[in-house]
Amino acid sequence: MSLDCADRQMRWLFNRDRLRHPGSLAVVVFVAGAALLLVIPHEAGIFVVLALFFAYAVVAPFLLALQAHWLTNALTTIVATPLLMFGLVGVAEWLQARSIGEGGLALLGPLILSWIGIGLSGVFRLIKVAAHRQTSDNV
Repeated sequence: MSLDCADRQMRWLFNRDRLRHPGSLAVVVFVAGAALLLVIPHEAGIFVVLALFFAYAVVAPFLLALQAHWLTNALTTIVATPLLMFGLVGVAEWLQARSIGEGGLALLGPLILSWIGIGLSGVFRLIKVAAHRQTSDNV
């Protein structure tokens, strides 16, 4: 693979508009996590998985609150979050058996946090839409 081809693939992967979609963000986090898990010592796999998954669980609902088409993006996030969790754990376990172990229970916290964040982003969107309708009715 030439450097030009690799450069195009990296630009495609890290496109700013693409990172605003929760499904694409999950793919980027998974690719970054798989790359990091290949490089770091296998005993630290749980920390990489936990850090990346926590980052996604915080960033994805925040992005939801700022975008149009909230419902479709929220459903995508609800599906992508557990898939990302199982994908990262699967890669870590594939590279080193029992590297995650009972530490995988720590991933349930960010999973629940992301679902709470999705609900809060929906409330934020409802308030924002109601305020916009109120200002447009007053004009």
